[in-house]
Amino acid sequence: MEAFYLLLNVLPRLEVKEAIVNAGIIPLLIKLVAGDNSVLVRQASQTLKSLCEVPEYRRMAVDGMVFEALTTGMQQITDNASRVAMAEAIGRYKRTIKRHVCIAILTLSTMDNVYRRFYTF
Repeated sequence: MEAFYLLLNVLPRLEVKEAIVNAGIIPLLIKLVAGDNSVLVRQASQTLKSLCEVPEYRRMAVDGMVFEALTTGMQQITDNASRVAMAEAIGRYKRTIKRHVCIAILTLSTMDNVYRRFYTF
């Protein structure tokens, strides 16, 4: 867990983002958000959210099925803080997909109130 906190603290530096992406972290983060450990899910969601600021990394995550993992994870995790982190990550990635697809994904979630609170179209 401490490694994730350290990673989140140094992630704003572009050279750190490049190094961890080149090491293959995006597929690992996508697997973590579909897991059942709420702390790891929250940290992985926040890391994915931070990585999406770089268009190339955003495309890599979308190609790696980040939306499917996040929506599946939201249905499995009961921790609201983790669900909020997942909803925020989906919101950051939404600019890579068409509006109607994003609305469909958000509608499928069990957390309608979280989406209404954070995202309005």
